[in-house]
Amino acid sequence: MNVTPLNPSIANESLLRLGELIETPVCGLSQDGNFVFQNQAMRNWHGQRDVELPTSWYSCVHPDDLSSAIKQLNAVFSNTALSQFECRLIAPDGILTRTFDIQINHSKGLALIVATPKQIHMQTAAEAHRARGRDSLTGLPNHAVFNDRVVGKLTLRDLVANPIAIAYVDVANFERINFNFGASAGDVLLTHIAAALESGLKDAKILARLPGCRFALMFEGQTDRDWAARAIAQIQACFAQAFVIDGQKIRVTANIGFASTSRFINSSTALMRAAEHAVLDARAQGPCGYSVFSDALSGSMESRDLLAKAIVKATSKGEIELYYQPICSLRDKKIVAAEALVRWNHPTMGTIPASEFIELAEENGTILELGEWILIRACQHAKKWTETLGKDFRIAVNISPNQFSLPGFVDVVKNALDESGLSPKSLELDLSPQAIRQNSSQALINLEALRVLGVSISLDDFGTEGSSFTDLIELSPDRVKLDPRLVSALSDSERQLFLVVGLINTCLTLNIATTAECIENQDQLDALFSAGCDEGQGYFLHEPVTQERFDFLLAQNFQQSAIQLPATRLLDDISTIV
Repeated sequence: MNVTPLNPSIANESLLRLGELIETPVCGLSQDGNFVFQNQAMRNWHGQRDVELPTSWYSCVHPDDLSSAIKQLNAVFSNTALSQFECRLIAPDGILTRTFDIQINHSKGLALIVATPKQIHMQTAAEAHRARGRDSLTGLPNHAVFNDRVVGKLTLRDLVANPIAIAYVDVANFERINFNFGASAGDVLLTHIAAALESGLKDAKILARLPGCRFALMFEGQTDRDWAARAIAQIQACFAQAFVIDGQKIRVTANIGFASTSRFINSSTALMRAAEHAVLDARAQGPCGYSVFSDALSGSMESRDLLAKAIVKATSKGEIELYYQPICSLRDKKIVAAEALVRWNHPTMGTIPASEFIELAEENGTILELGEWILIRACQHAKKWTETLGKDFRIAVNISPNQFSLPGFVDVVKNALDESGLSPKSLELDLSPQAIRQNSSQALINLEALRVLGVSISLDDFGTEGSSFTDLIELSPDRVKLDPRLVSALSDSERQLFLVVGLINTCLTLNIATTAECIENQDQLDALFSAGCDEGQGYFLHEPVTQERFDFLLAQNFQQSAIQLPATRLLDDISTIV
């Protein structure tokens, strides 16, 4: 058996010998997904012995499996763990696909892939169209083709004299469109967006659809900041008008991340990472955010990469710690529950709040292990407080969308309750509406199973974009947590107060409890109590504290007499639901 090394300087002899000895398709990949070597079985699995596979492994992966393949490869390089999953690979003729059991292992800087063949599938014409590099929904080039085109351009060009740039366009709040109007409307919307981008950006050398609700564009020639600003303006103009679907006008916005080649960004991997970091920065700005990659973002990206790698071992090193923020009754300020908050005590960077590393954990897959650890530890502490008080004590735990969409998530919750001995009614899971919509079918199954188990469900950050009054009916939560932006605006606007009153009144009507987040002053507390809100949390009441400090606060809280607040409620005077 012959082995064809694509980059002998990287592929080491031991891996080459391994390929010679194995009849199963074997290949080695670099971190950006390019082939380093292939054995003959990998080359001829489709029956064409002399056909060379493309440069990128992603070009061989079926579009429906591409997102999973990218995540699995990234996870292997991030934590050097073995990864196993099922994946379809496409023959060069685009007609034949074959399902493989893929095993990826990290070996000497490479990802070693062993592909065990399973069933063969003859594709339809539409499937073959996609397999040859086209997205069947929009007709645009797919992710693999876009990657190959960028790699090819970078290989052939003098990047100083002839730079290239790419833009990632991330449709904001797309899950809400699918949830409100159905997946078919979401598909039609994507085709309209593709057409708008295609007609509005004639200068783009390639427009592609990436997995999910994202598009990518590549430009050649001038890529300075003024030119980038004009290109971004052209992209934004494509979203200026509402899209009409089945007679319904739907308005959407997009986050745009823009990056161009330079002395330092001189590879396809670096360019795509820069654009990815720019779009993340754009998302942080809001639904219409945009960002051009810069030196400042470069420093941020390097810090982000270092943190992402360190997260993998942070839990095992004991660097992750739970803090608890007391949740108080707004009637007497007594502590009635606690929210578990995670902090990372980094050995050199100090205490890192969750807002800075949870998203990284989401990206590299460590959120699943981290989330399970948080759940078990929080339940153990709540059980201790229950025994101390002699009555049930509620603990609220934030759940990641990636956690909640897993088929085995309910088993994780059961395990945490069993291991700690905590009663299910003492556990409250805080979920954003987006977390439920991310994988709506599995999420709704999990939601119902948790209700049967007896666990409470709370809709977190409720009342701004990404949530609506229909969620109260369709998801039937036990509790609603008012978004901090609603609470902070109470002091500034009488209309805001009427909005909050209407929301709380609706919850009361539906027998849904309410908690206000981030209470910062007495005026906000009084307004919320008068509006009928049950509970609150925030620095004005109590800051987050360690488990040991919370032990003391809880003991002190039940020794002191209650401090009564005025019993007047605006709901006595306001009956209109705003």
